[in-house]
Amino acid sequence: ETPPFFKTLISGSHFLIPLFVLVFFLLVLFWTPSTSASWAILAGGLTAILNNFLRVKYFFPRVDKGQNTTIDPAYEAYQKKPKGFFQRQTIEELLGTLEAGARNMAGVAAACACCGIIIGVVTLTGLGLKMATLITYIAGGSLFLTLLLSVFACILLGMGLPTTATYIIMASMTAPAILMLSDNIGLGLPLVAIHLFVFYYGIVADDTPPVGLCAYAAAGIAGSDPIVTGWKSFRLDLAAFTLPFMFIYNPKLLMFNTTYTELLYIIPISIVGMYCWSVFIQGFFIVKTYIWERFAFLIIAFLLVSPSGVHYGFININNYLTNLIAISVMIGIYLLQRSRKQNKTMTEAA
Repeated sequence: ETPPFFKTLISGSHFLIPLFVLVFFLLVLFWTPSTSASWAILAGGLTAILNNFLRVKYFFPRVDKGQNTTIDPAYEAYQKKPKGFFQRQTIEELLGTLEAGARNMAGVAAACACCGIIIGVVTLTGLGLKMATLITYIAGGSLFLTLLLSVFACILLGMGLPTTATYIIMASMTAPAILMLSDNIGLGLPLVAIHLFVFYYGIVADDTPPVGLCAYAAAGIAGSDPIVTGWKSFRLDLAAFTLPFMFIYNPKLLMFNTTYTELLYIIPISIVGMYCWSVFIQGFFIVKTYIWERFAFLIIAFLLVSPSGVHYGFININNYLTNLIAISVMIGIYLLQRSRKQNKTMTEAA
């Protein structure tokens, strides 16, 4: 019953056009979110019209002649009544889209209204500023401690909240602490990186015990215990907990002050670093890792995601040499584990 992967992927690729338009206007032309969204909606409507036109004039006639096959559910409606299909399908899709958008916005509007009350309370009482001041005071001017305290605050405040409400509360209560420290010590962290950091951990709260609403939903589908499912999913998600720190310590991942050449180098290295962190968490690479191998992968992970290399006392190693050393150690562990696996296979065969 599973449809062909690549054929299904290609058949739905036109749905990405509005997303590309939105990203282009936001990140390339730096237009406002409302204007960018308006153009993306218009692009979505034009895409639907063009898609239906191509269905009628090109795709479906070829299917009728046996020259092609399709898994498009609209083909059944076309077979029943080919005449006027373009007009009927286009109007149905556009009206259905508008209806679905209005229904979805009702929940978002209610969440924003409730968040407006929370933000009003936070602003009038000065709670947001007090929290930011408290976090920076406890951290003692340390960026890492500020980020760590913000992580706990985001997870606590984000438990059980919908996505929109999570972002609004994180942006008003936890982001100012990081922004305040950035201004105080002259780091100049990008505002987007700070907001992505707090938003990410606010969302992760849905999969973090003891609340873990996502785990309850997954447990209902799997028929498992919600608490056990929550802790298991939390353990599997630990690898993703380091990703926002990469946004802060290496804003080039967000395409700030970088080039395409640098991105082609940074992104694969960061992916390998995240993979090494996952190996440390799971304790498995090719075969089950020894204790020293797990901690070696932990060190490799930090070396690969560090944008500045290693600088301690008289030791100064740039990031390129650091990455080379880390990858070499990783290859060495791979060869050791492969040899161990081959020996185990030969022993079992004997």
